Amino acid sequence: MATIKELEAKLQELETKNQELEAEKERREALERSEGMQAEQLRAILNMQGEKAVQPYVETEKVPIRLFKDNYQYKEPLYLCINGRNMIIQRGVNVMVDKYVADFIDSMKDEQEKVNQLADQEEQDFLALTNQMVK
Repeated sequence: MATIKELEAKLQELETKNQELEAEKERREALERSEGMQAEQLRAILNMQGEKAVQPYVETEKVPIRLFKDNYQYKEPLYLCINGRNMIIQRGVNVMVDKYVADFIDSMKDEQEKVNQLADQEEQDFLALTNQMVK
C-alpha cells in the first residue's frame, strides 16, 4: 500500500506533466495559427496586381558614372546589390550603368556627406566643451 507522501509525490509529478502538456498544446496551436497566417499572406502576395506585384528586371536607361579612386580607401571596385541584382563597378573609369544604380550611388554620396557633416559638428562640439572644462 502506498503512503501519503508517495501519493503526494505522484500527484505532483502528474500535475507537472499536465502543465507541460498544456504548454505543448498552446505552442502547437500558436504554430497552426502562424502557418495559417503565412498561407494567407502567401495567397495575398500571389493575388497582388499592379505596382505591388514583383516585377522582373527590365533594363532601363543607361547613364555614365565615374567613381572616385585613390590609392588608399577608395581603390577597390564598388560592390552593390540592389533588389537582388549584384554588380561590381570599377573605380576611376567611366562606366555605363542603369539610371536607378546611378541614383542609388548619388543617394549614398548624399548620405555620406550628411554623416561627415554630423561628425565634424560633433567634433567641434566636443572641442568646445573640452575647452570650457579646461578653463
